[in-house]
Amino acid sequence: MKKHLFARASAVLLTASIALAGLWAPTAFAQAEFPNRPVRIVMPFPPGSSTDNTARLLAQKLSDRWHQPVIVDNKPGGATNIAADLVAKSPPDGYTLLWATPSPLVINRMLFSRLPFDPDRFTRISLVTTTANVLVAHPAVGSSVNDLIRHAKADPAAVSYASTGIGTSCDVSIGCSPGRVWETGVTTLQSSERTTE
Repeated sequence: MKKHLFARASAVLLTASIALAGLWAPTAFAQAEFPNRPVRIVMPFPPGSSTDNTARLLAQKLSDRWHQPVIVDNKPGGATNIAADLVAKSPPDGYTLLWATPSPLVINRMLFSRLPFDPDRFTRISLVTTTANVLVAHPAVGSSVNDLIRHAKADPAAVSYASTGIGTSCDVSIGCSPGRVWETGVTTLQSSERTTE
């Protein structure tokens, strides 16, 4: 996959607020093996979302492997900043992890003049999954993004679009699409926290 800021796929990273290089590797020091107590994955989306369900599947596998509970703790809201801030302010011991989409670590630094945390202080642990963003329209509109844009420019009041929320990868994909769909005057129907990423 090409590396650029607005990739068409939404990558989900498991991150922590500290450098974890030594945390996952065996060590010669007289330390307790990691993990020796429950691990918390902070989820910036509501329960039942596709992102949440994927995290719960991984949490169960990690629990089985580590013989310790791995708990998914949902903290939706604030364009994912609430969850990211909570993890950033947690003890730097690797027991509190953030299930991160591009929003808290990449997109939000461009949307907010000030964040309550430093995205660069997080350590990326693993790419867990990628999810494609899909633009769909009624067949009568046409079969391409350019057809949709022509249709929207011709009658902006007849077209509306929705994404999973302002600043999400879906929203940014629309904003960066050829012709910038959202600049055509169409009505934006943004989601509430009850919808999924």
